[in-house]
Amino acid sequence: MRRAALAAPCLALLAWGAAPAAAQAPTAPLEKWNEISAAALTGTDLLALDTETVRVRRRLAGGGLGPVEFTYHKTDLVGVGLAAGRRRFTRAAFDTRLAIRNSIGSQSGARLATGTDGASVVLPGAHGFAPPVVWCCPASGIEVVVESDGRSGAQRALAAGLDGTRVRMLMRSADGDVALVSASPGLLANPDDLDESRTAVPFAGRPSGGLAAIADGVVAWTEDPATGVVRHGAPADTGVTDVADTRFGGRVLRVWAAPGTVAALVRTGRVASVRTLEVASGTVRTVWRGTSLPRVAVGGGAVAVADGRRILAARAGPVARVAQARGPVAAIAVDGDRVAWFERVVIRRGGKPGRWTVARLARVTR
Repeated sequence: MRRAALAAPCLALLAWGAAPAAAQAPTAPLEKWNEISAAALTGTDLLALDTETVRVRRRLAGGGLGPVEFTYHKTDLVGVGLAAGRRRFTRAAFDTRLAIRNSIGSQSGARLATGTDGASVVLPGAHGFAPPVVWCCPASGIEVVVESDGRSGAQRALAAGLDGTRVRMLMRSADGDVALVSASPGLLANPDDLDESRTAVPFAGRPSGGLAAIADGVVAWTEDPATGVVRHGAPADTGVTDVADTRFGGRVLRVWAAPGTVAALVRTGRVASVRTLEVASGTVRTVWRGTSLPRVAVGGGAVAVADGRRILAARAGPVARVAQARGPVAAIAVDGDRVAWFERVVIRRGGKPGRWTVARLARVTR
């Protein structure tokens, strides 16, 4: 538990996107080509998880680089402010909000959840070890490690999200049983205080392969992806209530949740589709269909899909194209009437090509 390093510059400016910090920028670039594990839009910021494996080489006497001395794995939560009109960025660079490091294994596939109070929860990907769950960073700049256990046989977080100000996690034990664990790190007077509000109750299911998601008022998961059935309910300190099953069809490949909405990417034969469930009415809709596996985001009552370089989004019905990316899309986020995406581009500077990841914004028109 520690204070986060806020506003630490981690990304350089693109020549064609450079602007004074106070000016509005049409793009926000990263001078890197790392994995963008996840992205999210909040009321004031675009956030993303920048994940990579770093190999540190020995510096030779002549100034050259020698063999690898050690390797570490990192996930940075980076963010950039949104201008008042929410269609441009406040500056053409990201800041680091949170840094998670380990020397055990890759954090590829890290997940990000945001809440209504501006807080976020980061769940690094984990390959052979139990990942930490980290809550971050209100105006105080404090981060709290909500869950971290490096022991062999430790419980592993399958999903984590924000339900109001409550952090909720699905924790699987070595015997396969799953518990719904809840905590309130934002209410701690000191980040090192014991969270007396923490609860743990049995969970009504065993999500398969971590196919689960948590958002404000909803938890969704699948027990058996091959059946095409997604379960959902309302999380609480005492357990999950109003559990219902919905048949999405096909094989479930991924599950997302947002307040009032559950989405799933399913495959039937060679055809993939994105289907949404309106929790209140139980209505299931197919909003996209294709042969590739797209990037998907839900939020603010909208759905966004990155199909190749096409950016599609809608608040109701099938998604429609709202923009065309200039390069492959690494991640996408949506929040009602806005969609943001990270695209890979190659920029030539001084005669040398450079690989960049650039964030852009567009309006959801319907």
